[in-house]
Amino acid sequence: MDGRDYHFLDQDDFQTRIKAGEFLEHAEVHGNHYGTLKSEVLDFVSKGHDVVMDIDVQGADQVRSCSDSAIEEALIDLFVMPPSETELRIRLTGRGTDAEDVIALRMKNALEEMEHWPKYSYRLLSSTREEDYHNFKSLIIAERLRVARLK
Repeated sequence: MDGRDYHFLDQDDFQTRIKAGEFLEHAEVHGNHYGTLKSEVLDFVSKGHDVVMDIDVQGADQVRSCSDSAIEEALIDLFVMPPSETELRIRLTGRGTDAEDVIALRMKNALEEMEHWPKYSYRLLSSTREEDYHNFKSLIIAERLRVARLK
């Protein structure tokens, strides 16, 4: 299990919750609705737990625009990106699972998203999984030690 707690809502309930402002972030992808309930994130944050969200640039924009002070205080946004366009193509083709048209679309979408990295507080140029994990963990530890967070 990946630690996520999934709740399945019908479309009407999902739309009602969007209108009520209950989602920290949400999106429709390929006809399916996805979102993160603000109440669930706030529950973890209030208990002093870290919350890691793997979301796209639109979701990150929604989180950054949240006016809840607990979210604002807890937010650390990190953009993870390959070191080059060449490396991105190598990683996408290295999987050996996608047709060339799928890879071309993924490349186009990734390159468009990569233009958003300046909006983030931190940027990680991806290397190996081990190095990326080490850098990510170092960022989390440093943020936990930030004096402003200890007050």
